[in-house]
Amino acid sequence: MLKIENKRDVIGVAFFVASVITLIAMISLPINNFFIHVDEYFTLALIKLPIGDAINLTAGDVHPPFYYILLKVVSKFLTMFGISYSSVYTFKLVSIIPYVLLMVLSLGKIRKDYGWLSAGLFIFAVGVMSDLFIHYVTLRMYSWGLLFLLLAFLQVRRIIGKSDKTSWFLLSIFSVLGAYTHYFVAINCVIIYIVLLAYILLNKEGNLSRLGEFKKWLISSVLGVILYLPWLSVLFSQLNQVHESYWIVSPGMNDIINFLSFTSVNEYSSIIFKILAIILLIGFILISYKLYEKYSKDKSHKINKSRKEVKKERLDIKFASIGIGIFLLTIILGVLISLLFKPIIVVRYLIPCLAIVWLSFSIIIGKIKDNRILIPLLIIIVILASVSITDNINTVAKHENQEMEDQKLISQINTNDSIVIFYNSINFIMFEDHLNNAQTYTIHYESLKNSYWDSVLNTYKNYKEIKKSDVDKIIKENKDSKKIYIIKVIGTEDPDTEYDLEKTGKLSYTRDIYKVK
Repeated sequence: MLKIENKRDVIGVAFFVASVITLIAMISLPINNFFIHVDEYFTLALIKLPIGDAINLTAGDVHPPFYYILLKVVSKFLTMFGISYSSVYTFKLVSIIPYVLLMVLSLGKIRKDYGWLSAGLFIFAVGVMSDLFIHYVTLRMYSWGLLFLLLAFLQVRRIIGKSDKTSWFLLSIFSVLGAYTHYFVAINCVIIYIVLLAYILLNKEGNLSRLGEFKKWLISSVLGVILYLPWLSVLFSQLNQVHESYWIVSPGMNDIINFLSFTSVNEYSSIIFKILAIILLIGFILISYKLYEKYSKDKSHKINKSRKEVKKERLDIKFASIGIGIFLLTIILGVLISLLFKPIIVVRYLIPCLAIVWLSFSIIIGKIKDNRILIPLLIIIVILASVSITDNINTVAKHENQEMEDQKLISQINTNDSIVIFYNSINFIMFEDHLNNAQTYTIHYESLKNSYWDSVLNTYKNYKEIKKSDVDKIIKENKDSKKIYIIKVIGTEDPDTEYDLEKTGKLSYTRDIYKVK
């Protein structure tokens, strides 16, 4: 029986009810079958390939394979049992599954360990704050990366509490699953292991205890590396590819503000709300410090708690503080690598880490007894949640309108008397299935050539690779009998041709379409 005993529980239940409404909205939204991110075209194209080609393609696109394998398994399962399905709607539901699992986790373990207020706030926050809602209804891997990272992080509480072998084993498993889902989750998990190593070295008393914990840490780390070995050669190849050429730019001060405020609002929100989000983050850091100081010594006679209760409170606060620390260290490490090696961090890569942040915030909220502190915090959270919900609604409407425009553009150029020249192979893979009536050509730059791409591209019957110097020849031969279009990524070099071009539109905000006059 789920007991509701006080006003704080009522607030927690209200948050939980709001999360149920959020889930209903998530499930209802994909019925419209529109894309929220341009990379969803890539995901859908990839899933139609044989599993080996799909893995090669994701390797060539600098991503690990778990999410795509999962979608392939779902597709095969439904096909095996003769179940007809809409690819877009079904696969978007797969991205929503992590939120359902988080809801079960919140209603069960988190409520049991930390109470209704923490449980309700957590599941509500990881559904609506910042860009989180959008990523549950997008054909991308972020929601699954978020789930695996949170499950890995939950083992940290058990490890700093009783450090049983099961928790170390589960830490390895969930970390590896996360690393196979997104590379930034791998970075988050490496940070978790580094923090645990520091905890072992600095906080354990007695050399024997410290040595025993270090052995567990080492075995867990080695197990993770062994389980990730099958993908390491691909990772090293991708690192070399990233070092030579990558689309991410070095972060500046504005980016750092976006990173820090991303816990509560997205990068397009007003600077006022970004500042408020950063103030909220700083507030939780200070409160966690004060709470830990409160329970840092045996003060059970002063705070009316037993020694066992004081120990639990201290561990809970330490756990929450570690969570906030992991988020901050992720930003610091990402920025440092970006400045010293190659830019690797963009704001959406922090999505998985937000579950850790909001679990930490929620635990701290549940520990605050002074309503003079609790109520203002909840008000700020509700304000920022309202901003995020509004932003998410506007984002959905914006992308729904863009999808309608995309379909109009595609239908205009997808005719038997059209020629479409793609200004790289990625565009071809993403859109060729939507342009099945047009004759297509692709300029495949040397910088994109690698064994992963080549092995996949050769399987396409309508893949015709040309050089940039061939563009004018194709235009000259077909100008009078065909409509000729060129598709390129916005921000890359303009089409190199002597013929006059007319820009006719954009696909998903990111691809320019030109028509030869």
